Amino acid sequence: MNIKILKTIDKLITKSESRVGLFSLQKLFMLGIPFNKPHSIKFLKLTQNESSLMMLNKRLNHNHLGGIHACAIATLGEFSAGLLLCKNFEMAKYRVIMKDIHVDFLKQARSNVTAKAQISEESLSTLKNKIKSEDQVTICLETNVYNEAEQKVALITTNWQLKDWSKTKMK
Repeated sequence: MNIKILKTIDKLITKSESRVGLFSLQKLFMLGIPFNKPHSIKFLKLTQNESSLMMLNKRLNHNHLGGIHACAIATLGEFSAGLLLCKNFEMAKYRVIMKDIHVDFLKQARSNVTAKAQISEESLSTLKNKIKSEDQVTICLETNVYNEAEQKVALITTNWQLKDWSKTKMK
């Protein structure tokens, strides 16, 4: 990916704790990741330790039963966790890539849904120290997805690989 674009994203991510910065970041990601645009994902919160995204209950996100599609929920959970890592690890310096995903669906989603990913200060500190001494590190993040009644509808577990771009071989 173009380093200038990544640096621009990194700048916006540093301003994500303001409403304007968060909205700008949301618009950039919707333009930059065409797959996500139809889902109408809204950025609610992005701090060092937490990200929160909302997906609207609209027809484009529905399955054949009229609820939010399983893959849309998985996308929301993955996106929330990945964004949290990008907040803490500069995209211009580190490649953040999902290795695998596991989704436990607990309840059908029939309203807007909100994904919340969190990382503790301790986990972040450990990860930042490890990446200085190792070529690549892996981290597992859990994202909880809730309906409007605050009931958990899914648990998304993602494993991520972080690697310094200078140590990445591009074919």
